[in-house]
Amino acid sequence: MRVALPVFRSRVSPVFDFSTRALIVELDQGKEMRRQEMDVAGMSPRTRIEMLKKAGVDILICAGLSVPLHNMLMMAGVKVVPGIVGEVDDVIRAYQTGDLKQKRFMMPGCCKRGWGRRHRGGRRCP
Repeated sequence: MRVALPVFRSRVSPVFDFSTRALIVELDQGKEMRRQEMDVAGMSPRTRIEMLKKAGVDILICAGLSVPLHNMLMMAGVKVVPGIVGEVDDVIRAYQTGDLKQKRFMMPGCCKRGWGRRHRGGRRCP
C-alpha cells in the first residue's frame, strides 16, 4: 500500500492543491518499506492525480483540499483522509497504528469526528 502526504517542511502541508512537495510512503504489513519525495509545484490538479496514480498511491492523507480535487481523486480510486495535521513522521506512525483519530492530528475546526455530518451551509465534510 502506498500513502501520499503533501509536505511543507516537516509537517503536513495545509492545502494539497497548493503544496509544492508530496511524500509517498510504501507500507507493507504496517511497516514502512520506502519513501519517495516528489516535486508537485505548479502541477495542475489532473497532473497531480496522474502522478499519484502512476506512483501507485492508494491513500492521500492531507489537511485540506478543494472539493473538485477531492472528487477527482475519489473518481480516480484514491481514498482521501482529510483534516489531518502534524509532523509527517508522527502522522505516518499514527496511520500505521490506526491512531489518526487522535485530537492532536485533527485540523482545528474540522468535523472529522462526525465524518459525513453536515456543517454550515448544508455541505458535507469530505
